[in-house]
Formats: sequence, C-alpha cells, structure tokens
Amino acid sequence: MRLLICASILLAACTGSDENTAPQSLIQQVGKLENPKLDEASGLAHSRLDPGILWVINDEGPAVVYAIDHKGRERGRVKIAEAKNKDWEDIASFSLDGTAYLVIADIGDNHSRRKHVTLYVIEEPALDDSRAELAWRIDFSYPDGPRDAESLAVDSIGERIYVLSKRDIPAALYAMPLLDQHDTIIATRLGEIDSLPQPTQREIRNAGGSGWYWQPTAMDFSVTGDRALILTYAGVYLYARDSDQTWLDALSGRPLGLSLGKIKKAESIAFAPDGDSAFVTVEKKHAALLRIDLSGVTPSADRRLGESVSIMTFNVQNLFDNIDDPDKDDKAYLPIEAKQNDAHIAECMEIEVQSWRDECLNLDWSDAVLDHKLSVLASTIRQVNDGDGADIVALQEVENAAILNRLRNEHLAG
Repeated sequence: MRLLICASILLAACTGSDENTAPQSLIQQVGKLENPKLDEASGLAHSRLDPGILWVINDEGPAVVYAIDHKGRERGRVKIAEAKNKDWEDIASFSLDGTAYLVIADIGDNHSRRKHVTLYVIEEPALDDSRAELAWRIDFSYPDGPRDAESLAVDSIGERIYVLSKRDIPAALYAMPLLDQHDTIIATRLGEIDSLPQPTQREIRNAGGSGWYWQPTAMDFSVTGDRALILTYAGVYLYARDSDQTWLDALSGRPLGLSLGKIKKAESIAFAPDGDSAFVTVEKKHAALLRIDLSGVTPSADRRLGESVSIMTFNVQNLFDNIDDPDKDDKAYLPIEAKQNDAHIAECMEIEVQSWRDECLNLDWSDAVLDHKLSVLASTIRQVNDGDGADIVALQEVENAAILNRLRNEHLAG
C-alpha cells in the first residue's frame, strides 16, 4: 500500500524528499540591462547566430529589438520595418532551412478587446544592422474570443508556434502554423496547462494586494526540442519532453520548479543554445539579468500529472496510545484498571472542567477500545483508491509516532 502519514503534532509540514523543486542556488545575477531605454523588457530570445547574444524587446514604444550580451551590456538595436508595438510581450528565435529568424509577439491584451493580434517574423539581423525588413507576419485570433497572453515559443521542426494565455485559470495552450500567411488565421486551442501552480479562490480575490503569482509571463522551447520553460510571476518551471510526445502532453507533465525568491514581476525567459542554462529578466529600468544553471537538473519525463497524488486530511480527535508517558498529561487515556489508585484519582480531582474530570476518572481506554478506533480510522482511509487509501494522509490530534506506527503496521499494512 502506498501511504505517507503526516501528523500535525509531529511535523511542521509534510513535504518530503519527493517534492519536485530545484534549489534556488542555481540562480545568480550576472549583470544588469545597461540600456535605460530597456525599461519594460518583456521578452528574451537567444541568438541563433552568436551564442553570446540575447535579443530583448520592450512591451511598448518603438518597434525595436535590442541586442545585449550575457552581462546585460548593449550590443546593438534594430528597427523593424512595417511593424507596430501595440503590446509586445515575447520574442523567440528559431532556425528554418538554415536561416535564423526572430519572431516578435504583439499579443498583449490586458482587457481582452483585440479582435486579432500579430506576430512579426524577421531574419535575425547582424549586430551592426539598424533596420530589418519583415520576412512575414501572422495575424491571428483565438477560437474562444480575445485573450491576454505573454508567452510564445516556436517548434521549427514541427513548424508550429505556441501561445500560452495569461489570465485563464488554468492557462490555455494555443497553436498555429509557423508559415501560414493568410490575412487572419484562427489559432487552435489545444488544452489547459494545469501543471502550473493554481490559485485558490481566496488568492484570486486577494490578488490585487498579493500578486498574480500563477500567471505565465514567458515561455521557451530548447533548441533540441526536449525541454520547455514556463515563467510565472513567482517561479520558473522546467518540463521534459519525449520524442513521441506532443507539446501539450509534455506541458501536462510534472515540471521541476524553481522559486525566484525576492525577484518580482519576472517577464522574460530564454534558453541558452545548449539548453543547460537560461536567462531571466524583469520589467524595470536597469533590471537584473539572471542566469539559471540547468545542467544538473532534469524533470522526469515519465512523471505525468495523470499519475495523480491523492491527499486525505482530517481530525482524528485524541488519537492517544494507552501507555502513561512520563512528563506528559495523558492520564485520561489509560485502561480503567490503571486508574484505580489514589494518586491517579487525586490528579483527576484537580481538573476543574467536569467533563474532562469524568473522562480522567472513568474513560476505559483499553486495547479493545483503541483497536476499534484504529480499525474505524483505517476503514475510512481505505474508502479511496479502491481500498488502497490516499497516497498522503495528514492527521490532526495525534499523540506520538508510536500510535501512528500501530495504525500503519497493524491496520493498514498489506
């Protein structure tokens, strides 16, 4: 039987070694965005021509992409012809037929009013270029009405573009052809990505003060197509992808999470070309440029959310053993024969609350009574998972580990 029992009296939290998180020591600041015009950096993409360069965009202002190095120092800026920056929210790089490209996602829509949004595709410019012509553009709408989105990634092998919505709970994944150049196309809704942390109703109500930590703000696929990153306001989530998996399946798996700690309003993320690191930045002037070391961490591709974990928690109301422990006030939970002495009776008579005093004097906490309580408790636990019980059982009002072991070994084993 798969079972992890946590008692509130014993453990401050039931987290265990199986939690799928990476240590925060993997993240470090490597520089700052030098250019003061980069005051709302909403997207990052790694160059396919120069491994030491990142391309950055602002979410409003001129239709310009900026080149920076891995320290955040400016290396170039390029204006995109025939493009407008209504609400640029992400940028991605990809290669197709030996040519390197950038796609800029004008997909922001805070109030969900835009009838269609636009993707601008350009050949990746040289650092000394000042202007880039459009290779093509894609105007698209959503099949279920306008959506605000800040996350885009490109699968050049499958020749598809993926967009993850921001304000839906859970976020929804959409896809469209990479090369389709019709007037306006309708993206395909693939499904929900509920593998990201989801908010409670209380968190949703209080989000104005505490932040929208669950909302995705950026996404990227590795060059090799076997990894994905999703950035939210609070953390980074790394996914593994098998060669026979769709991206929806991969992003429905259990990610490896990394908290950003005190870093707030993270908006941009990009894999390095080798996939062993990633870069993150935020929307503010001279924002920190962060590097995440991914070389030693890999989420297990076979740990899918479909293999769900069930949790049961309830108050078992004074689950005591029937042994008198020294220096512990457990005298009410003893067999009746152990209470027939002057010392015990005198201690009970000092209890002011009559019901508690009567319990101390008269409750027969015998082996038979205790076994009956444990049997009922075990029967309750076994009501789920076809008699196997929940994977995690959290109990309140438990005296000690000994009574938990008795429950496990004598009533739940097998």
